[in-house]
Amino acid sequence: MATTTKNDGPPQMLAEIIPPKVLPKSLSRFDLVTIYFALIFGSYGAAQLATGGWAAIPMLALATIGFMLPTILTSWELGTLFPGEGGIYIWAHKTLGPIHGFIAGWLSWMAVFLLLPLVSTAIVAHLGFALGTTFDVTTTLFIQIASVWLITVLSLAKITLSQGYVRVVFWVALATAPIVVFDQDRALRYTWVGNPALGLKEEEALGRTDEELLGVAEAKALTAIKRRVLKTGKGERREVRVTRAGQSGWFDLLVVPRHDARGRLV
Repeated sequence: MATTTKNDGPPQMLAEIIPPKVLPKSLSRFDLVTIYFALIFGSYGAAQLATGGWAAIPMLALATIGFMLPTILTSWELGTLFPGEGGIYIWAHKTLGPIHGFIAGWLSWMAVFLLLPLVSTAIVAHLGFALGTTFDVTTTLFIQIASVWLITVLSLAKITLSQGYVRVVFWVALATAPIVVFDQDRALRYTWVGNPALGLKEEEALGRTDEELLGVAEAKALTAIKRRVLKTGKGERREVRVTRAGQSGWFDLLVVPRHDARGRLV
């Protein structure tokens, strides 16, 4: 479960809540620097600089001082002020309003769609130069489409690899640490339990509530905490004592609300 509001701040947008839960952070700082470097000094940018000769050097320095430096400082300031996910869309939405947020987000994504054909065209040109040949229209189109598909597949593969790594780390941690991880629906029935404690087996817990597993009196404190989280939408952390079948234990209980893709509490 995740909350739609911060404890001491304005309500969070769905764009800040959903992406971090669905997409892992697969790009490192080095990756981002490399991408921006490639955008500026890529094959098409380098060719234009070479055409300009020495005159391109002072223009490049001027662009760095007049454009890149202010952009870096602005991004730093806005990223510090609004640290959530979403980048320019979140910044524009929270400073100028939802319409400007939409325009900023739409334009940033449109650049990606325009960039891919440009990159595929550059690949064809470089491949033709390396092979000392000129491709016909059909071959050029085929190479361009193949290039776009290759870039897409590599991007998806990196996301899949990152998700797989996160799953492996999670299961290793779960198998080696004295923790219990679980998920419950709005009726507080268990839908999944990892590493159950106090002699409980996962198949015993599925589809049942704390009251059914522990008894009404024993489950009273647990149920009250979880219902309060469902009502407020804010997570809670409490130290609780649980007794089942003659076995007792103290638990550092962390209850976090979870939302679906449309922001509804589930």
